[in-house]
Amino acid sequence: MERIIQWIDAFNQIARSENNFHSFYIEKGEDFIDATLTLEEVARVEECRGGSYAAATVTLRGGKAVLEMASGRYKKCPTQSGYNAEYTDTTVERIELGDDPEILNFIKSIKNEGDFVALLEAVLQAAAR
Repeated sequence: MERIIQWIDAFNQIARSENNFHSFYIEKGEDFIDATLTLEEVARVEECRGGSYAAATVTLRGGKAVLEMASGRYKKCPTQSGYNAEYTDTTVERIELGDDPEILNFIKSIKNEGDFVALLEAVLQAAAR
């Protein structure tokens, strides 16, 4: 539970910052789903962009779902072909969501960032009990 609280604290700290970037990615196939929400603090680190980050990923494979939450520090530096990114995890928590049909159906119904956040909130509330 301590790592979950650390992740929530990191997420909230970044979200309250005036300088942040967030991204949402989802990919669905016939037998899999990958969805990731990432929130990054935006600050100058030398000639690069960097700071704290928090990410949550839900994966569904073989009828079983997993939520992984990671937070830490990152640094993205420009290169000739784009940028190079380095992420250092300080907190990682993996929660097996299992194969409950209600959870799996909810995960399969995720269409956007709001749906993902609703799932994340429900899982975190259940973990807090």
